Amino acid sequence: MTNFDENPEECEASSSLSEIGEYEEFIVEKDPLSTECHHCFSQPCVTGETYRQLWWETENKQQHARNHHCRKEVYKKFWVMLSHRQVWKYARYLQRKKQALEKYSHTRKLVWHKRDIMPNCVIQLVRRWYPNPDGVPYMGHLWN
Repeated sequence: MTNFDENPEECEASSSLSEIGEYEEFIVEKDPLSTECHHCFSQPCVTGETYRQLWWETENKQQHARNHHCRKEVYKKFWVMLSHRQVWKYARYLQRKKQALEKYSHTRKLVWHKRDIMPNCVIQLVRRWYPNPDGVPYMGHLWN
């Protein structure tokens, strides 16, 4: 278990952007015998046991204000998994993203950053692994 008070920079899920971009050409095909997730459009769901990764948590961590650092690293890894399934290119995903951005256009800042909207199935799993303390809200996501 990570002790943030002793080493606040430590996060078991850490990765570098160079590691993430290393396998851009790797494509995972849909499994025609599985059910498609209505959140991430993967078949089966990217958070399911079928796609379990070595870096996945085996138990939930303690609530901590700095868990957002670990969540960020895990979200990057799920982003790569979804990219390998080409989810970010699906017309249904792009339509959902467009609707979310239009709905929340009033919150947009002057500086625009290219972002993909993480599906709820991923958000719920990662928040369960790395929870905030009681009373500390999570950063909002457009699909919530």
